[in-house]
Amino acid sequence: MSLKKYLVILLTFLIVISFSSCQKEDTPIEPDSTENKEIDNGIDFNRFKGEEMLIITVDKFVNELQPFINYKKSIGMNVVLNTFAAPVGVEAIKNAIQAKYEKDGLHFIILVGDIEDVPSPYFQGSPSDPSYALLEGDDLIGDALISRISVKSYAELKNIVNKLLIYQKGEFRSKDWITNAIVVGTYHFDGVNHTSGITSVLRNHTSYFKNVYQVLETDQNPHPDLMNAIENNGANMIVYNSHGFSDGFYSIAFKNNHLPELKTFGNSFPFIHGAACLTGSFEWSVGDCFAEAVLKTGTYEKPAGPIGMLAFSRSTDAAPAMTAQRIAFKELYFDDKIETIGELCYFSNLLAMKEFDTAHSEQFYKHWHLFGDCSMSIWKHAE
Repeated sequence: MSLKKYLVILLTFLIVISFSSCQKEDTPIEPDSTENKEIDNGIDFNRFKGEEMLIITVDKFVNELQPFINYKKSIGMNVVLNTFAAPVGVEAIKNAIQAKYEKDGLHFIILVGDIEDVPSPYFQGSPSDPSYALLEGDDLIGDALISRISVKSYAELKNIVNKLLIYQKGEFRSKDWITNAIVVGTYHFDGVNHTSGITSVLRNHTSYFKNVYQVLETDQNPHPDLMNAIENNGANMIVYNSHGFSDGFYSIAFKNNHLPELKTFGNSFPFIHGAACLTGSFEWSVGDCFAEAVLKTGTYEKPAGPIGMLAFSRSTDAAPAMTAQRIAFKELYFDDKIETIGELCYFSNLLAMKEFDTAHSEQFYKHWHLFGDCSMSIWKHAE
């Protein structure tokens, strides 16, 4: 057997395993909030209204990070840059975060670099950056917001930092896309009703969204419809529930190999909220996982594409993820107290965790990773 044929068979086998583990989640999980009542203590929408930021990276990325750091300081952030912990390892990173939290308080943690440069703790065999944010008490209530800008090279970081700064400063060619959303859904896990329900709510909030494009797996041409909506219309939010693998979404295909087809993303800079297995598995040995690859779209000279994504680092239960997605886009997005990408993801996840037992909540919390800048304010209106 040739090596190429062997690798194809192996990859197919791995995808089947991934889909099988997701498929099991078609079985409803009975909500059980009795173990998670302490989560009520963490639902304080003001807890991350602060200025303390810790960036953990390595020396080689410092120069390309400087414009980002300068901007954060210009809007009042107290930014501490740590380049010493990551080369030592996970425990050194934990200690640096804990020390900052205990000394000055801490609202935002941003890890800059891929897993080889900035290692992640592991939970159940998969990376778990959110574990770094468990700083006080024996619970699943994150004590700071955390995200990762996962890059391997200076050019990749320069491109992503540029996109983040364009988004935060509002230096867009047009702001029409800010009132666009794309909602994408599988037919598994009651995905049609889930997707249609979110679409209906977004369309009813006309002061936030003027154009909401729905793409269902049951549509006649879902993949071309999705690619057309992204490239020709653009979006502020892409809300996606699907089967997934490390290289992307599979129910309605949107994978790494499709990204070169998207040249401008409709001149938009969307955030992707992904309820799908493995799309954030940034330890994948084959190459970039989808969350890494999609943030690297565009170039410094021609910036385009997503500025953030919420993605799982392993196979996961559908029910908690879809519950959090409904909370995020049927409720919290329209709450003025939710200002940042990190808050939208954190509080929707926390409220979803109340409805499930500790075992499901722990896997859910520790494996759903935010890629991008957790402190970034959301553009909710075009004005």
